[in-house]
Amino acid sequence: LALSEPLKSLLEVMATAEEAKMEGEVAMVSMGSYGGKVKLLSVWEESAAEETMLLWGIQQPTFSKPNAFVSQSSLQLSLDACGQSISILQSPSSLSTPGVTGAVMWDSGVVLAKFLEHAVDSRMLLLQGKNIVELGSGCGLVGVLQQ
Repeated sequence: LALSEPLKSLLEVMATAEEAKMEGEVAMVSMGSYGGKVKLLSVWEESAAEETMLLWGIQQPTFSKPNAFVSQSSLQLSLDACGQSISILQSPSSLSTPGVTGAVMWDSGVVLAKFLEHAVDSRMLLLQGKNIVELGSGCGLVGVLQQ
């Protein structure tokens, strides 16, 4: 069975953490393209945030393509989420104005919307009757879908 490089890296990090834990030491590991050693806070705790950051770091995020889910140059963006088809109007020309970032959709908004959709569908999260304030994800997709 051939393992992918990110999976091999994850297994190495987990082995290092286990060795350090058994010896009562703090695990220091290399992550992604950073190259330097970082203190590994936890691998075995049941924390989705820690696991996500660990996987993100190992998969070398500096090589990720920005805006992989959306096209900020188009005037209209169509997305399917939460059983709805949504059409978002964008203003790409506004991005040249200093301080203006909410005129286009960002990957973070799409990823957050899909994450929340999955969490609600799997009954891990209940959003009914809740208010959402979305800051820094573009055109407000998450807030629209929550309604």
